[in-house]
Amino acid sequence: REQQAQQQGLRPLQLVAEQTSYLEKSGVTPTADAQKYEWDIRPQAKVRAIFTEGGFVETTEGLSGSGGAVVGLVLDSSPFYSEAGGQVCDVGRFSDASGSTPLLDVRAVQVFGGFVVHNGLLPSGSSSIRVGDTLTCEVDYEHRRKVAPNHTMTHTLNWALREVLGEGADQRGSLVNAERLRFDFAADAVSVEQLA
Repeated sequence: REQQAQQQGLRPLQLVAEQTSYLEKSGVTPTADAQKYEWDIRPQAKVRAIFTEGGFVETTEGLSGSGGAVVGLVLDSSPFYSEAGGQVCDVGRFSDASGSTPLLDVRAVQVFGGFVVHNGLLPSGSSSIRVGDTLTCEVDYEHRRKVAPNHTMTHTLNWALREVLGEGADQRGSLVNAERLRFDFAADAVSVEQLA
């Protein structure tokens, strides 16, 4: 997770129990993420929380740096896939409500206690984002189109292994990204014929 985000130019912010408890006590509900199953949409969502290395803030105003400040946005809903089970997350950006002004480059998406955190870099000189703002969500669907076949193939491999090797075959992990997939499994003795 962290390696992918660092390749994207940031170290993702992570929520621990203290932060998820704060969100719950503040009346922030877990992120509705059913839109992640839809493709080629640009829905709007409301900013429920802004997380920084220094904690929660009400606005990104004043947060900038030469390469842009790292922030994590929690929205009321999200079309972004979070990283899970070895699959990389969606990337993309958030724009203003009209969709015309880029506000945040989304480079890592993670879920903590039901809260989807969209980590990204604020472009230098960008307009500020405030809790309560409505944003346009723009998933990079070309990137998702490269990841999706590898994701589907992990399910196919898992099914095939169980068909050939029986219930004793057990998936132990995977890595699914745009370039490749890796499928780890454990099983009792496996013959060359079974692998063919």
